[in-house]
Amino acid sequence: MRTPPWERPDRIRQVRDRIWSYVSPAVAYSDPGVLDAAALLGWAASDIQQLGNRHFLLCAEAGELIDAMPSLTRRLRPAITPAEEVSHERLLGPVQWGRTYALRAASGSGQLHVTAPPRRAYQTRENELLAHVIDGIVHAGADSGWPADGRPGAPAARIAERHASAEYWQQHHALRQVQRVPPTPRTAAAVAFGRFAVRYAPAVRAYERMRQMVEDLDRTAVREAVEQTALVTASNPTLFELLTTFSVLEALAAQGWRTEPFTTFQGALRVHARHADGRTLTLHYQSVPPGLASSSRYQQTLHQHGIPGASARRPDIVLEWAGTAGPRRWLLIECKLYQDDAEGAARAALADLLGYRREFGQALAPNPQPYGLGVVWGAGLEPAAGSEVLLCTPDQLAPALQLALH
Repeated sequence: MRTPPWERPDRIRQVRDRIWSYVSPAVAYSDPGVLDAAALLGWAASDIQQLGNRHFLLCAEAGELIDAMPSLTRRLRPAITPAEEVSHERLLGPVQWGRTYALRAASGSGQLHVTAPPRRAYQTRENELLAHVIDGIVHAGADSGWPADGRPGAPAARIAERHASAEYWQQHHALRQVQRVPPTPRTAAAVAFGRFAVRYAPAVRAYERMRQMVEDLDRTAVREAVEQTALVTASNPTLFELLTTFSVLEALAAQGWRTEPFTTFQGALRVHARHADGRTLTLHYQSVPPGLASSSRYQQTLHQHGIPGASARRPDIVLEWAGTAGPRRWLLIECKLYQDDAEGAARAALADLLGYRREFGQALAPNPQPYGLGVVWGAGLEPAAGSEVLLCTPDQLAPALQLALH
């Protein structure tokens, strides 16, 4: 057995090329495809909104608008609106003679004048769009869910800076006067191509980006975020677990199993498959199926001692299948990546799998051997037939599954 270099960029590329082949096809963001891809990377479905918020706050368009605010607020487009003034001493604007005569007659004062002095107001479609985007930055920053990071230039620090700046500009005296009216496609286009288009261009660009990433959660934009950021920031063990999961699905397909895309059910990811001989199979990714969880000695012992947060330990992958008349069977798969020590990874995988045998003993008791498979990063480790736990490297995964699913 040998341990080849991990070569992280190549592993990221492999996951990026394969991840969308195993999730549900999506024609809109509400479709489960992006949700499943996110869950594969360890996100809860609720984290998708945070992902959109973060990428909007970090995008160049949001930064450009924040940088332009000092200049823009000095040149906000005003709306000149008349306001009625009643005075006995001075004329503050054009006299409204009809109202003047009526009030003189009613009050008996011959020196009274009603005027309409022009006043600046800021209720224009340009300022409505600007206020909407500034409010959006504030809300996205509050909901981003990113913990504070004091390192200069770090993503969390940039988010905090832009959030604080947006809160400051939100209190600008002119923007506070603007009644909040969400832009429509028509009003946004009017601003983008109107008389003040150049002046408000940063606000228009930021609005379009916010609409994609926060309001509409555009699938293409979020998919780009999954590929360009989530995969890059995923840990090496997570990438190896994903690659192993894809390899398991490919090996199943080669053995005659017809697999479906991932589906999300109660926060867990599953793949269902059917064999031509009538057998059915379910792959559980990073979750404990109810049939195993109900027999967890670990969970039961903690519960008996009143220790909160008791939950069954979780294998990386669980295969659950049954024949047309046979009992349900299990195969627990544990993935281990030690970049310079394949033998150490094999020992760690074996220890975990033997622990699962004790923890889930009631469910695994009727299970024919093998019940466990340890997949370790490396090459040349062949599974030993007749063992209750199989160990292999990725290049030997297909033969290992052939032994396990006999």
